[in-house]
Amino acid sequence: MIHYPLLFITDAPETTRCKGTGGGKKNYPPRDPQAHAQRLRRLFDDAWEANSRAAAQQISVALPAKQGIYLEVKGLAGHDLATQSLDSSRGTYSLLNVRQIGEGDARTTIATIFIPEESKLKFVEKIRRYAEEETDTGNPRHADLMGGIEEISMAVLDDFWTDERSVIPQTSPVWCEIWLRDDASGQAFSRFATHAKQLDIEYNAESRLSFPERTVALAKISRATFHQLLLYSSDIAECRLAREPAEFFTDMPVREQADWVADFLHRARFNPSPQVSVCILDTGVNRGHPLLSPILSDNDMHTADPTWGTHDHDPHGHGTGMAGIAGYRDVAEALAAPQGVMVMHCLESSKVRPLQNDLPPELYGFVTAQCITLAEAAAPERKRQSCMAVTAESPFAHRGEPSSWSAAIDSLAVGVDGGPKRLILLSAGNTTPDEYSRYPDSNLTQPIQDPAQSWNALTVGAYTKLTRSPAEYAPLAGNGELSPFSRTSAIWKKQWPAKPDIVFEGGNACTDEFGFCGTHEALSVLTTSHRIPTALFKHFCETSAATAEAAWFAAQIQVAYPDIWPETIRALMVHSAEWTSAMRAQFATNGNKTELARLRRICGYGVPLLSRALHCMNNSLVLVAERELQPYKFTGTNGKLEDGMQMHLFEVPWPIEALRDLGEQNVTMRVTLSYFIEPGPGQRGWKDKYSYASHGLRFDVCSPQETREVFAARISKIMEQEELDLPDAIDTSGRWAIGAKGRSSGSVHSDFWEGTAADIASCNHIAVYPVVGWWRKRKHLKKADSMARYSLIISLHTKAQDVDIYTPVKVKIDSAVKTPVTISI
Repeated sequence: MIHYPLLFITDAPETTRCKGTGGGKKNYPPRDPQAHAQRLRRLFDDAWEANSRAAAQQISVALPAKQGIYLEVKGLAGHDLATQSLDSSRGTYSLLNVRQIGEGDARTTIATIFIPEESKLKFVEKIRRYAEEETDTGNPRHADLMGGIEEISMAVLDDFWTDERSVIPQTSPVWCEIWLRDDASGQAFSRFATHAKQLDIEYNAESRLSFPERTVALAKISRATFHQLLLYSSDIAECRLAREPAEFFTDMPVREQADWVADFLHRARFNPSPQVSVCILDTGVNRGHPLLSPILSDNDMHTADPTWGTHDHDPHGHGTGMAGIAGYRDVAEALAAPQGVMVMHCLESSKVRPLQNDLPPELYGFVTAQCITLAEAAAPERKRQSCMAVTAESPFAHRGEPSSWSAAIDSLAVGVDGGPKRLILLSAGNTTPDEYSRYPDSNLTQPIQDPAQSWNALTVGAYTKLTRSPAEYAPLAGNGELSPFSRTSAIWKKQWPAKPDIVFEGGNACTDEFGFCGTHEALSVLTTSHRIPTALFKHFCETSAATAEAAWFAAQIQVAYPDIWPETIRALMVHSAEWTSAMRAQFATNGNKTELARLRRICGYGVPLLSRALHCMNNSLVLVAERELQPYKFTGTNGKLEDGMQMHLFEVPWPIEALRDLGEQNVTMRVTLSYFIEPGPGQRGWKDKYSYASHGLRFDVCSPQETREVFAARISKIMEQEELDLPDAIDTSGRWAIGAKGRSSGSVHSDFWEGTAADIASCNHIAVYPVVGWWRKRKHLKKADSMARYSLIISLHTKAQDVDIYTPVKVKIDSAVKTPVTISI
């Protein structure tokens, strides 16, 4: 069939503002207000006295003691703690972090707060009013706040530690992330630096990360020095261990002839002025390789620290191996192509790792940001896809929670404070070799590595089609199955994004008759070697190879459509992906919603296909909309938020007559929604106004024969139910493969519906609507007026060959009048 370009929707969507009510069920323990208030007052006074004694016992330094107290506030097991009420935008007291211990009825919520000296009596007054006063409804005043508290005590290091308890610093200082509460003035780091100098605490003066209400610094602390810091600083919010990235992967050299390269270069064609690049964030690249020098210039070699050099220092040539695949996708296939290849993009290398194995004394998120901006400054006119296959073990990634590193990736992608939007591709991380024998169970129990839990990044896992191993070995994975190397998010809670997002070829592992499992060059892909000139090629595998291929894929989309957004490239890659039949047989035998939602957490949305991402055909229609909406907004000058949230309603140009002519023939409709969130990290719980995401977006499609007005009213009700987290918010039609609940995590959502052409003919209304995030809930940050960009991809596909669903839609789009419409319901 003839290939046509993608179709971009030109009509502006209708906009309306739909109202949700908020709220939710509460589970606070029953209390006798007077007796409980007396106990809380005693605990509060004891904690304040303990803080005063600790300050008096300290050796004097040239620093004033902080004016206030850090408190640990613990709820009752199996009951709620009113964490939102423990925070005040007026500064009465500040919620620093929230953690939970135990499960189910034994789960206990624990919060750490700071109360300034001048607010001490205000907190005491709330305890008094709880004991003595009632609301108009007859309940004790401040009942949720005070009734939920079981214990109050002076906070120590353990109360600020949100990492694994086993790695809390003791007598020997270790490098840690110190999370500081900050405001718009951004002075928290300066105050921290002053305290650190006076207390002889080693810290890094250059590196820091900034997020809403949080700044992250790196310091070398012991338990004793941290407690000293607590006596003088009122900015501490939480503390975590600073971690180093995982080791890179084993080199598998291959004997190849150098004249292959000369022959290839004779036939290849390179863009002399490439406007699209792949920026490789790795160990550097040996650009002297004859395959790399035409696509990687000296001016595009960067490093976070000039003393590291720009060459590939890794003993296995990891960065150079990434470059070969990012430049040519399949080096073996490119070498054998009889007509040669046309390479329209170029490479950039930005070294994120030093020569030694240990991390430098910087936060890794800071180094990653520095390396991306170095490439941008050198060639600001380029559209680039940044890819990184450097990962680390982290308890936060283990649970799916954000870390400072993954949050930095999210900030870079969304372009916080007016910066450019960026497409960043990350590897999911690799399973450990001693677990290969448990395949595929080992993939399900070894979770995604840091920073690949990033919401905005395109996280890449691995599958494999490589099954031709030597006779004495048997491949572990079958053709089209999940690669034995690929980590997953199968054990994460559903509130966290499903990762990986997509999978590419990552090679296979093999086993022998004795049960030994390992890698083999026959089950890997070919790439460029760093050992020039003794070897020009080597074999490469794992999620690094998959991520490099994904970066090549993204560059092809950017070359074909130079002006599309990073969110759109991510959407097209996800939208073009499909699960192989082998993946479905492995993890979704019955194909129901529960199994497919789980499959999404193992294999992402599957394997992208370039032709589906780039083209339409007569029987395959792909529509693209790039829009922005303002989910929330303030009214007038009183600083109050307007009721409701903005929704976009599209009347999609649809091949209605062509679909009706197909009647009962099957048609697949697919929708993908992609957007970038602004991160709000910091361990203060992950719901309500402390949600990690600034906002969320969702999509829905009208049902067959459902009118626009009825559909808009239904979405308004769904928005209300989503805000309440009610079970009725789920899609009950049964038409979607994954379902509204299963696809709702993260910031890219995709689903498909296989129905009759006659039914789908009337389903041409699509809604994009927000759900609440911290932009709305944390009003004092003044972000509720922010605009939210998104990309929406809608496709129709039928196996019928004698149908044209492309041309009638193209005609409608070409004749459309670009006039915005506003409706109210």
